[in-house]
Amino acid sequence: MLEVGKNKGDDLKKKTFLWICIYTLLPLLLNFFYTQHSQLVKKFANVFVDWAALLLPLFIFPKAAKRYMWIFFLLYPLYWVNICHGILFGGSLSSISFQTVFDSNPAEILDFIGNFFNVDILLATLLLFVPGLYILLKKAAPLELNRRARLIGLIVCALFFVIMFYQALRPKYRILPVKIVTEYLTYRNDLRRIIEIKNSRSIEPFADIVSSVPADEPQTYVVVIGESVDRGHLNLYGYHRNTMPKLTSYADELYIFRNVYSPHSHTLSSLRKVLTFAHDEELTDAYDRGSIINYFNDAGFKTFWLSNQYSMGDNDNVIAVYGEDAKRVEFTNTMNWQEMESEYDEVLLPLVEKALQDKAERKIIFVHLMGSHGRYENRYPKHFRRFYDYETARQKKVCHYDNSIVYTDYVLNKIIKQLRKTGQYAYLLYFSDHGEDVYDRDDSCFCHSEDIASRHMFEIPFILWLSERYKRLNPALAERLPDYAGRLFNTQNLIHSLPTLSGLDNPDIKPELNLFAPEYDVGRVTRPPIKKHR
Repeated sequence: MLEVGKNKGDDLKKKTFLWICIYTLLPLLLNFFYTQHSQLVKKFANVFVDWAALLLPLFIFPKAAKRYMWIFFLLYPLYWVNICHGILFGGSLSSISFQTVFDSNPAEILDFIGNFFNVDILLATLLLFVPGLYILLKKAAPLELNRRARLIGLIVCALFFVIMFYQALRPKYRILPVKIVTEYLTYRNDLRRIIEIKNSRSIEPFADIVSSVPADEPQTYVVVIGESVDRGHLNLYGYHRNTMPKLTSYADELYIFRNVYSPHSHTLSSLRKVLTFAHDEELTDAYDRGSIINYFNDAGFKTFWLSNQYSMGDNDNVIAVYGEDAKRVEFTNTMNWQEMESEYDEVLLPLVEKALQDKAERKIIFVHLMGSHGRYENRYPKHFRRFYDYETARQKKVCHYDNSIVYTDYVLNKIIKQLRKTGQYAYLLYFSDHGEDVYDRDDSCFCHSEDIASRHMFEIPFILWLSERYKRLNPALAERLPDYAGRLFNTQNLIHSLPTLSGLDNPDIKPELNLFAPEYDVGRVTRPPIKKHR
């Protein structure tokens, strides 16, 4: 295929094509080896389709081969990131991966990489970059092809390029750089649609909402959304450590729901379903219909969104966009998104107290905690360091995590005390956006990634407190709650359940999805995508 030149570089040029083939195939093979685990024949064939497509420019511009190799080397980091993702989670990067990254900050990501950087990642890094640099610096040269070889190469590679272009229409088989870009654009488009709808105020109002609570009865409801809490670390659910001493002291006043799951293992996708009518894989209702905040707005409530998580304005995350539909919005996390630390959750307590004192006759207050978001040691003041009996680094992290839950118990207790003082028709509901896999086993990741989903990432606390006036005026529901506490429930149906708890109803609420309705159908519950049931 290669013409034999007469100058000093002929020997090098003879082997240039072989070196380029190895150079372009190397990242594809590594990516295949570390991220593909099923349909091997199809996916192995896909490697060669991608490979041929990558070789096509060389047959069009053979003299620019060395320049092309430098350009391709700039794509090596994309392959490396995908390979590392495959080593850690067993799959390729997806829009969910970008959601997780943009819901974290650089320090958290570096901390995660530091914890899980392993021999496989080191080996993959060396295999990718060392041979690549060697070929690029020592073996790269302009490619010399005779006319026949160039024509055959063009035809074959163009054919494979057409196949690759067809594959690009199917997300499962996109060439990697294209796949990463499109997955990122999917994430951004998802967020853009939410913001556009919010700004256009095109959401149809909820109609025909009726209340069973007397019109002259003041009502105050508080919904506390925790962060990264696995119910398996709460002594109220049988954990061996007393991580919730305050709430335990009046556990007989609480309704502890024992079988509740989050729809996803990460905040953005989970709360997008929890706060809207979106369900399963159908997300249209997350964009085209109002959220649970809009529902209470239309029911005549004064709504509050008090959050200790960050808001970034026009570049916001989905949850903050929903929260900003409340009539009163406060974000206490004023730290730069790239910084590791934030205010402790008790910074929200004065805002909750102020909201409770608001003169509105009917109000609902959503409180979004930082909770047990990593790093766990940054989520509680030092004087809440209750557990420190560790011998290993993994046990130390578990202790930090448990201490963060002790601190959440303190915050919840404070809010319940504030709410109790009002003497009103009131409730407090606490649940977490998702769980967290935090144990001192070697296979525990101290994370919440759906790619390696364990049950701990979905099993969440769901705890309800009712005021005495609530129980007195609504005895029927209060008496049924102990029977409902064992029901299997996915919080993606919270929007069908919270109105009933608040004495509201309208045609949008489906009784079969309503945790607090006699007609609740457990057969309609969507199971979370758990991969490890340990």
